[in-house]
Amino acid sequence: MVPTIRYDFGIHFGIHIGIILIFYQIYTDMSAIAL
Repeated sequence: MVPTIRYDFGIHFGIHIGIILIFYQIYTDMSAIAL
């Protein structure tokens, strides 16, 4: 039970989710422009 491992996992997980949301936002914007 080491807090740093859970903390690092939370940071990496948050970054990946943020990147996915950013690309999803760009993709939806591109689709809206294309339509």
